Amino acid sequence: MSSNRVFANPITRQRALQNVEGFLAAKGKTMRTPSLRHAPMQKGTTTADESLYVFNVGDDEGFVIAAGDDCVPAILGYSDRGTFNGDSLPVNVKSWLDGYSEGIRLLQASGQRAPRRAQLHANIPEMLTCMWNQGNPYNMYCPTFFDTGETCVTGCVATAMAQIMYYHRARSVRSVQADIPAYICDTEWEGYGQLSVSGVPKNSPIDWNDMTDTYNSRSTDAAKRAVANLMLYCGVSVGMDYGRSSTGGSGAISAYVVSALKNYFGYDAGGRYVWRSSYSDDAWDELIYNELANGRPVHYSGRGTEGGHAFVCDGYDVADGVGYYHINWGWGGSYDGNFLLDDLTPPDFGIGGSDGGFNSGQGAAIGVMPDGNLSPDDSPMYFSDAAVKAICVGKWDTNHDGELSYLEARAVTAIGTEFKGKSAVTSFDELRYFTNLKNIATEAFAGCSSLKSIIIPAKVSTIGTSVFSGCSALESVEVTPDNSYYDSRNGCNAIVRTADNCLVAGCKTTVIPADVVALGEAAFMQLPLVTVSIPKSVTTYGRKVFYGCDDIETVMVAAKTPAALTTDVFSCTSRATLVVPTGTLEAYGQAAVWKDFLHSIEISSATLPIQFADSNVKALCVANWDSDGDGELSFAEAAAVTDIGSVFQGNKDILSFDELQYFTGLTSIGDQAFYYCYRLTSVTLPETVTSIGMSAFQFCFYLTSINLPDNLESIEQQAFWQCERLPSLRIPAKVSSIGDYVFGYCRQLTDVSVDPANTVFDSREDCNAIIETATNTLYRAFVGTKIPSTVTTIGFLSYCYVAGLTELRIPSNVTSIANAAAFCCNDLEKVELPANLTYIGSQAFYPCENLAEVKAAMKTPVTIRENTFPSRANATLYVPTGCREAYLAADYWKEFKQIVEFCDGDVNGDACLDVADITLLVNIVAGYDAPDEIRRAADIDGDGEVTTADVELLVKKLLEVRQ
Repeated sequence: MSSNRVFANPITRQRALQNVEGFLAAKGKTMRTPSLRHAPMQKGTTTADESLYVFNVGDDEGFVIAAGDDCVPAILGYSDRGTFNGDSLPVNVKSWLDGYSEGIRLLQASGQRAPRRAQLHANIPEMLTCMWNQGNPYNMYCPTFFDTGETCVTGCVATAMAQIMYYHRARSVRSVQADIPAYICDTEWEGYGQLSVSGVPKNSPIDWNDMTDTYNSRSTDAAKRAVANLMLYCGVSVGMDYGRSSTGGSGAISAYVVSALKNYFGYDAGGRYVWRSSYSDDAWDELIYNELANGRPVHYSGRGTEGGHAFVCDGYDVADGVGYYHINWGWGGSYDGNFLLDDLTPPDFGIGGSDGGFNSGQGAAIGVMPDGNLSPDDSPMYFSDAAVKAICVGKWDTNHDGELSYLEARAVTAIGTEFKGKSAVTSFDELRYFTNLKNIATEAFAGCSSLKSIIIPAKVSTIGTSVFSGCSALESVEVTPDNSYYDSRNGCNAIVRTADNCLVAGCKTTVIPADVVALGEAAFMQLPLVTVSIPKSVTTYGRKVFYGCDDIETVMVAAKTPAALTTDVFSCTSRATLVVPTGTLEAYGQAAVWKDFLHSIEISSATLPIQFADSNVKALCVANWDSDGDGELSFAEAAAVTDIGSVFQGNKDILSFDELQYFTGLTSIGDQAFYYCYRLTSVTLPETVTSIGMSAFQFCFYLTSINLPDNLESIEQQAFWQCERLPSLRIPAKVSSIGDYVFGYCRQLTDVSVDPANTVFDSREDCNAIIETATNTLYRAFVGTKIPSTVTTIGFLSYCYVAGLTELRIPSNVTSIANAAAFCCNDLEKVELPANLTYIGSQAFYPCENLAEVKAAMKTPVTIRENTFPSRANATLYVPTGCREAYLAADYWKEFKQIVEFCDGDVNGDACLDVADITLLVNIVAGYDAPDEIRRAADIDGDGEVTTADVELLVKKLLEVRQ
């Protein structure tokens, strides 16, 4: 018999001490043994097999946390300052260490070792300079706990949020940007009731200048006032449930931080809150590290046996071959240090598989940074690339202070050749803050051989030719969505001129969109392309489109009629193979320039090797299917493959696999075929595929382009789960089965259509959704879905895991909302339910933790379950005039935070329905330019449009009222 189980091997205190001494020595610290003192989690509670040990280093020189079993890394965390005291641990530190202990206990019980560690990265010094806390003076302006005279503490969510804002203070707004509303706290304190919290007015000042990194008895009153105001603003903005430290402190939901920063403090709209349970360990590690590498401290949260906790992750350090993340606990600097972020839970338990596990409820706010368009004019711009900053400062720093302010950036209207040939330049995403930039010159970035990413701002209206010529490392090209002249549709990594669908500039990862009709002059000049795939829509080629692309081995063209070319479009014809549609070889063989390719074959020919754009894909294909052993994969060998199995599963190195279209023996993309190929950007499936298996492309975070073949019949559950960058999909005519969770967390999937010939599903009225035709049921919905007026049922899991959905308005014809309809729509803030609704299923809006408002137009409360609106205690319920008492008496409806009556059909906002509302509605239909709020109220049937149908419905409502 054999076994791969590993039996627990506890580490004694003496051996742990030796591990710590070796660790410190590797860090260059020479320690005397007496200077290391064991500090148990709680005095007097040591056991023979402790899960971890903590040793203090000298006097106030830090501490080291050592593992009590060799099933995990020897060192779990360390700090270079302070002293560890197990009797006075902050709750968030204790929860974190409890997570370590729980993970070790589970590993010991399962006989397994901790999962492999994530790859190592370059060190990032801790970013925060502040060491703030929750008590005095930080809580000076927090609410007083009723008549006790005791001031509530700030709460860890607010403290972490405030510390991150302080880090970004140079680029931040200097006042609150919108009114923060008052509210009533959730907790009902015995003998006191619920605490009322006042709102914060718009334009309340934020005094960055008087804030300091630390506070003590010598801190000035101005400094104390400044930080206390900020803490109050942060707490109220997230709906802090204020309390005293003696009764558990103040608490809030960390997921609210992102929207609060955006709505009230001028932060970028790209921020979002993500859950660790949605990511693999490697993907989570890379996500958090990339945030830090881009200058963004991370608001991190978790949930332990004693409740939730929040803190800031703000650095990274490799020590003794292990990567540790720096944590600022928000406890005045106490216990700040470097800790493992690894998941210690055994694989059998799954992510978050234990109630008190290390991974329980962990989440992070990512993309959190001030919106540069709202930053103070005189604040310096943060550049991720020092070379770019040097060029910008040298050219546009008009006040010569060594920085480029946002005002100075906004004064730039044209970019010439300042960057041309600058090989040190690596990224210029900050270009998006040059908001008055209009012209980018010919060859503006030519020869920037290290440039990897760039973002084109909104007002750019002219871009010269050869703009990225020779940019051999360029892999990310984006145009801001509000540019009306150019776009980067479908995540194509290129610049397309919107008016005429001409691609004017690309890069090595560009996928030419299917609706592009022209390739502009020098669009791909001198780029390291190997395989070029040109869609059939392209009919016009500018001069030198692929000139200097001497590495091209294969050009695949889908058009059946050869386009007219000038002689300088390609410079690779003497070396490359041209692949053309079946039946067109003769036509291409007679066409100018096309006939000059070294080889020309039809797709059906099988004698030549396939030229792969991605060398990693080629290596895997050759290793598995090169039957003749020549080191190549021919078209014939590809066509002979009937199952790709798990060859590509979990491979993080492959980037594109458009050559999959030649694997014409495939009828199915199997379960988990490309699972967690998270760098994969583009795949072209063969037309022979009829099914896509479960989780086939799950966690392909960077996938932006994939075709669904015309012969496709079924898509199994979770097939595209968390393909976060996938922008569009067309459901073919033969698809009759779509599984659960197929498009969960596809946050950019905003263009979905169904082939009109499909008899099972449709996307009527350009609704950007999938409708089950026979039952008029909304089957699958997305962020941009406009529910058609003919839909009567919101189906099971229809909105499940739709990320980015903040508002859901159900139209008037809907009578039923199925179980789990909006399950885990955690960004959802507002829901409107129609008057004709008769059924709402179990977990319909579960957990939807951000839900703040439900407007129910039903005059009689529909029966709901406890888990239908689990976040109801934090939400306001609006009900028709005269119906409040009925809802106050109805199970679970009565548990909403507050119930407020509204007048159904009130268009003009005067709280009553009368002829004036009908008059205003008629004027809007006739073209009156009404404010958005009024237009929204005027959409009586909830179909997203204001039409005569709304007038008819409103007249009917008025007549009912008068009867």
